[in-house]
Amino acid sequence: MEITAHEYFTDVASMAAGIIEEVGTDEHAEYSDAVHEWVDGSQWVIYTARARKVLEFSHNDEAGPDEMGWECFISGCNGWSDLYTRGAYFAMCADVSEAIERLLEEEAA
Repeated sequence: MEITAHEYFTDVASMAAGIIEEVGTDEHAEYSDAVHEWVDGSQWVIYTARARKVLEFSHNDEAGPDEMGWECFISGCNGWSDLYTRGAYFAMCADVSEAIERLLEEEAA
């Protein structure tokens, strides 16, 4: 079965909605910890084949190196599998955070 961008972005939107429901929408709501927790356990970052697709589909494919710098980002990686899953984690966190922002903007409008 082929892994599709539609499947990925549907999961991203679902995560974003779940995080908003869990954390709330008051002015003091902090989403970053919840985003990291939800993404960390996701099949999209655990499995290498899916992680590669995250990096293919996401517009945030360089979120990890952008945040950490390339040397720190690759430090401790023991091959492509580690790089894919690490990159997917950061990319998906950025995608889910952007989806949360969009949902909150739509709610406010």
